[in-house]
Amino acid sequence: MKRKYLCFCLSGCFIWFICCLVLVAVIYIFTPFVQIEGYSMEPNYSDGEVWVLNKFESIERGDVVVFHQPGKVDLIKRVVAIGGDRVEIDKGSVYLNENLIIEPYLAKGSETIGGSFIMNNQKVTVPLGSFLVLGDNRENSLDSRMQQTGFVEGEWIIGELWFRIFP
Repeated sequence: MKRKYLCFCLSGCFIWFICCLVLVAVIYIFTPFVQIEGYSMEPNYSDGEVWVLNKFESIERGDVVVFHQPGKVDLIKRVVAIGGDRVEIDKGSVYLNENLIIEPYLAKGSETIGGSFIMNNQKVTVPLGSFLVLGDNRENSLDSRMQQTGFVEGEWIIGELWFRIFP
């Protein structure tokens, strides 16, 4: 009787082990991971953190995404505007469709200043199928304000940060 019970328990544990192994393999194969490098998304996302990406949801304003521009490194930024939106940077703030954006994710006292692509007091319209992205650490971010990044095409987006797995 004890031997049957022991075999039953061991087979149950083995089945659970195999299920967990399959689940980890599926997540690893179908869900990409990303490690944050740099400080452009502080104070919310820190250098060295590892995140799982969700590449199955549509991208919306406020999402934090990873994208790859051809010939450049992957970047992690927050989506501030989507195709068709009108954006202006003025007096240290961002305006979306003539309305001030409230950005609680920015560090207290942080200001947004224009760059080489979107300058202060310049109104721009985001092309359809593209996004305007900004880093949370506006003073230390290579983002859509700069000529090197500009608008991010939808096809460049790898996925949205979903959940942190380390540390």
